[in-house]
Amino acid sequence: LVGFLFFVYGVPFLAEGLARSVSIEYERALGEGLKATYLEYLDVDSTQSKRIQKFYDHLDYESPYDVKVFVVESDVVNAFALPGGFIVVFSGILDIMDDKEELAGLLAHEVSHVNERHSLRLLSRDLSTYLLLASLTGDIGGFSSVILENSNMINSLSFSRKFEKDADLEGLELMEV
Repeated sequence: LVGFLFFVYGVPFLAEGLARSVSIEYERALGEGLKATYLEYLDVDSTQSKRIQKFYDHLDYESPYDVKVFVVESDVVNAFALPGGFIVVFSGILDIMDDKEELAGLLAHEVSHVNERHSLRLLSRDLSTYLLLASLTGDIGGFSSVILENSNMINSLSFSRKFEKDADLEGLELMEV
């Protein structure tokens, strides 16, 4: 019971503290590595990326990060933020937008994720959970890690829903300014 309570309440608390103590410079370096790995095998549309970056810069949303936007050619209807100020937008979501106000809203939402360090906080939480469970079971890479990873994903769903709501609300505030 104590282990379960620590897993549910203690690990998220410790992970939050860890994520908040990471410097923006270190977070940026982490984001650079993740961006390079993630975008390595995808088709980044450099022309569209420059156009969206110019639009984002014109919006002048407040952020302590030097936000960089990348457009990936894909039918996927999604966008997400990586640690350190990187935003990835799939062309599929751009294709269904009717006007630039929708794009401004999407970018406000994603920069809110950046400002609130949601990606870093989720990574910190996942890593903390993995390290705790791996140390308890003595199984660093085997079968139990797969089971534990899936249980951690289910446990993180409510956490990420909260992040989505927070990003929606902060994004609205950014657009009002």
